[in-house]
Amino acid sequence: AQTTPAPKKPKTTGVQKFTVTVTESGYQPASLKVKAGRPVQVTFVRKSEKTCGTEVLLPDYKIQKDLPLNKPVLVTFMPKKAGTYGFTCGMKM
Repeated sequence: AQTTPAPKKPKTTGVQKFTVTVTESGYQPASLKVKAGRPVQVTFVRKSEKTCGTEVLLPDYKIQKDLPLNKPVLVTFMPKKAGTYGFTCGMKM
């Protein structure tokens, strides 16, 4: 008799990585859907001078970072709960 291998459990550990581009049109994507209890790393890259996105705020985590033009900025946090998290520019737009 053949035995069927047990299905693999979904990976529940590891870093959730995202890249967000800041353009004249704003943050792309404008929000991130994350899982709870897994660290999140978001790399923000501002590609335009014509934007108010010269810094990024993640109000849920009290994070504020400057976004120099064409330089990747890494932001890390540990989500307390699963869901969609947004971020804003310094003007809270």
